[in-house]
Order: sequence, then C-alpha cells, then structure tokens
Amino acid sequence: MSNARILADLMGTSTTVPSSKLSLGAGDLPSGSVLQVVSKEVTDIQSYTGNMTLNSNFDLSITPSSTSNKILITYTIPLSYNSSSAYNGVGAQLRRGSTILGSFTSSNRGELTFTGTSGEGFNLGTSTRTMIDSPATTSAITYRMYFGATDGTGGVIVNRTWDSGDSSDRTVSSSTLVLMEIAG
Repeated sequence: MSNARILADLMGTSTTVPSSKLSLGAGDLPSGSVLQVVSKEVTDIQSYTGNMTLNSNFDLSITPSSTSNKILITYTIPLSYNSSSAYNGVGAQLRRGSTILGSFTSSNRGELTFTGTSGEGFNLGTSTRTMIDSPATTSAITYRMYFGATDGTGGVIVNRTWDSGDSSDRTVSSSTLVLMEIAG
C-alpha cells in the first residue's frame, strides 16, 4: 500500500493524496524557517601581526536556495594581544567577498578592545557576533574572517593567550563560525 493511500485512510477520505505532495521543498516552508546550517570549528592556534589579515582556516561557504533568503551568521573567537609597546586592542572582521560585514578597525574598536602597557600580552577576550546578511544570490557565497591589531603593529593570537615562554600561562580554546540559511 502506498504512503498516499495510508494517509488518505488515516484522514478518513477516499481521495488519494499524490505522493509528490507528501514531501516539502524549501519553497514550501514559511518565512523564518532554517533551511540549512553549515559550521566550522577551528582549534589550531594562529598568530598575526599588523592590520587585518585573512585567516583561511575561517573560510566557510553556503549556497542559498533563493535570492530572497537571508544568512544568519554567528561566530565566537577567542583572541589575545601581544605587543612590546602600549596597545589599544585586537579584533575580528567578517567579509563576504570584498564587502565588510563585521568591522573592527583602528577607528572602530567596538568589537573587542584590550588596553595595556608595554610588555603586557596576557589578555584574553572573546569576539562574538551574530548578524543577518542579505546576499540576494543563489550562487555559492564564501565568508572569511580577518584579524588585526588596532595599532597595526602588535600581534593577534587566535585560540590562545600570549605567553612569555612559560607554557603554564597559556589558555587554549577553540573558535566557531556558523552560517544558517533562513527562508525569506
């Protein structure tokens, strides 16, 4: 007995439901439904010096099924700073192609800021963001993370605090990046 016949019997009707109507496609779901999720965890320790530098470990792609759908982006990244001079902070920047979505620059220190004096480099903070992107495409999209220091010269360490050569003062962690396609 077909699934359509079983469903018709359960509904108490003599009408047979076509089997093509027994499954839902992405276009059948209401606005706000999660259509797909892709995620990545990065556990290796990365170190960067200077302004915004690409971290290819944080590339993550998704292909929307409709141009009206949105991408919900969430990331959590432990960062620390190393500098031999006074410093103001480190941060992460999210980009879709050349478009900056989450910004941290020398003039915008709102995402994650440490302050300290010469020789300090043991601060650890977490850069966490959740945002909605409207890419208006059905082509594959790649989101990329960039990391940098506000002074353009200090060092940024991802997934670990800076240490002074003594492994006992390290804090090791992991980062996550999650992309969710949301029906528009």
